[in-house]
Amino acid sequence: MRMLRSRLHLTRWIALLAFCVLGITTSVSAQNTDDTSEDISKLSFEDMKRKSGEMLRNMERIRQWIVMERDKAKKENDVAAYDCLGEHLTVVKTLLGIAEGAQRELNETLQSKSISEDERRSSAVREYTRIAQADAQAREREIQAKLCSGKAGSYTGTTQVFVEKPKEDTTLDPTLPPWSPTIYQRRVDASTYY
Repeated sequence: MRMLRSRLHLTRWIALLAFCVLGITTSVSAQNTDDTSEDISKLSFEDMKRKSGEMLRNMERIRQWIVMERDKAKKENDVAAYDCLGEHLTVVKTLLGIAEGAQRELNETLQSKSISEDERRSSAVREYTRIAQADAQAREREIQAKLCSGKAGSYTGTTQVFVEKPKEDTTLDPTLPPWSPTIYQRRVDASTYY
C-alpha cells in the first residue's frame, strides 16, 4: 500500500511538472518573438539561417556581458550581485544550449534531401521558433541582470536608533487594561532590520 502511495505521489509530481513545462511552452509560443512582426513561415531558408545566426551571436554577447559583470562583483566581494548575476547566467547558458541545439537541427533539416518540402519547412519553422524564443528570453534575462544590485542597493554604514521612553502612567503591555492598541511608528530613515 505504501509503495502504491509513493508511486501515486510521484505520478502526480511528474504530471504537475509536465503541466508547468507545457504551460510555459504554450505561453512563450503564443508570444510574438520577432520584432518586425513578420510571418516566420514565409521566411526563406537562407533568411532563417542568417537570422538564427544573429540571434545566437546576440545570446553569446549577453552571456559574455553577464560573466564580465559577475566577475566584477566577485572582485568587489559583492555577494548579492554575484548571486543574482549567477542565477541569470545559468538561465542564459541553458537558453544558449537550447538555441544551439535548435540551430544544429535547423542546419540538418535544411541540408536533408530525404524529406519532403512541406516537412522541411515545418521542421525549419519549428527550430527557428525555438531559437527566436530562446533569444527573446535571453534578452529579458539581460534586462533583469542589469537590475541586479548588490552593495549599491544597500547601506552598510552606521545608523542610529532613537527610543523614546513612554510616560510612567502608560502601560505598553497589551494584556493589561486599558485595552487600547499601541501603535509604534518607525522612522523612515531608520534601519530596516533593527
